[in-house]
Amino acid sequence: MISEAMTWRENISPTTTILLTLIALLNIYLVLASFQNNGMIRLREMPGNYFTVTLNAQLSRDNNTITNHVSITRPYVAEVQKPSPEPKQLDLTSQQLANVLEMGSEENRTVVLLVSDYRSGSSLLGEMFNQNDDVFYLFEPLLGVIGPSAQKRFLERLLSCNPLHWGFLRRSRRSGCGEFQEETADYRHCLKNTNSTAECLKYEITVAKFIRLRGIQSIKDFGILDKPNVFVVHSFRDPRGTINSRLSYDVVNYNGKKIPRAELTEDIVGNIANSLCWRYYNDSVFGDSLHNKYTRVTYEDVCTDPETNIRHVYNMIGQVAPQRVLDWFAQHTHAHSISAKDDKMGLERNSALTAVRWKEELPREFICAIEKNCKQLMDYLQLEYTCSDNNM
Repeated sequence: MISEAMTWRENISPTTTILLTLIALLNIYLVLASFQNNGMIRLREMPGNYFTVTLNAQLSRDNNTITNHVSITRPYVAEVQKPSPEPKQLDLTSQQLANVLEMGSEENRTVVLLVSDYRSGSSLLGEMFNQNDDVFYLFEPLLGVIGPSAQKRFLERLLSCNPLHWGFLRRSRRSGCGEFQEETADYRHCLKNTNSTAECLKYEITVAKFIRLRGIQSIKDFGILDKPNVFVVHSFRDPRGTINSRLSYDVVNYNGKKIPRAELTEDIVGNIANSLCWRYYNDSVFGDSLHNKYTRVTYEDVCTDPETNIRHVYNMIGQVAPQRVLDWFAQHTHAHSISAKDDKMGLERNSALTAVRWKEELPREFICAIEKNCKQLMDYLQLEYTCSDNNM
C-alpha cells in the first residue's frame, strides 16, 4: 500500500510545485524499480515486520519549504547491497555448454583429495594429476582457510567447482592461462580475470592437494566421502626423510618458535617426530578403514618405481594413467639436475636419490630419536629400522 502526504508552506509558484512533484514521482519510480533489480535491493521476508521509505525533496526560499513524504508499507525488510559484478563470459557452443553442465553435477564429477604433510614430497606426487590433460588441479587451496567449519564449506563447494579459494593457480596447468613460465603482468592479469569455476567445469576430474587439512577423518566427518566419486590419496613419506627435509633450512619451526638448526637437540627432534608420526599413524589407520575410497602412496615408492605406483592410484579412482604422466615422472625422478640444492621446492631432480638422502645427512642420534618416537607408525607400515635399540 502506498500513501502520499504533501505539506505546503506559504505560497509556492506553480512552476516550482510542478517541478518538485515530478522529482518526488521520479524518486518513487526509482524506488519501485529498484525492487526489480536483484543487484540493488534484496527483499528478505520477515513476517510481521514492516519498513518505511521516506523521500524528502526540499526547497527553501524566504523560509518556505516543500516536503514530499512517501510511506511504503510491506511485510518485508529491504536490505541494500552492492551490485554483483557481471559474470565472466565463457565462450562455448551450445553442445559444449551442455557438456559442461553435465560434468558440473556432483554425481558425474570425480574429485580426488590428495592429503599430505609439510615437506613430504606432495608437490612431486601431485604432478601425477597435474600432468594429466584431463584434470583440473588445485595446489594448496586451503591456505587461509582456518577452522573445521570453514574447511567443511570449502570441501562442499569444491565438489561443484565453486570453492571460495583456489590456492596457487600458477601451479595448475589447467588454470586457463597456460602453463606458468614466469611472473609477468599479462599472466597476473589473466589469472585475475579468468573464471576458474568455468575452467574447472571443463574437466571431469578435479584434484586438490592439501598439507593443511585437519586430518583424513575430518573428510569423513564432514560427509564429503558420502559422495560416490570422491576419493582420498594419502601422500606419505618416511618420517626420517620428512624431518631431514625440514631440518635442511637454517631455521626450524618448533612449538611456534624459530630455532637455529645448530641449536637443535635430540629431544627437540624427537618431539617433532612424535607430532608428525602421530598424524601419519592416525591418518593411515583411519584411511585403511575406508577401503576402496582410500589409497596410500609413498614418496619413496613413486621415486623408485613411478609407473607401478601411479597406475595403482589411477586404478583406485577408476581411471587409466596417461602415458604423458608416466613419461613426465620417468624424466623428473631421474633428472640430472642440482635444483634440489638450489631450489628446495623444485620438481626437477633425481628424486630416487633424494628419497634416501636422510641416511647420509641426518646425525645418527637424530635418526634414533625419530625411530623411537615413531615406533607405532613404523611397525604399522613395516618400515625398516636403522637403530637396533628401537627395533624391540
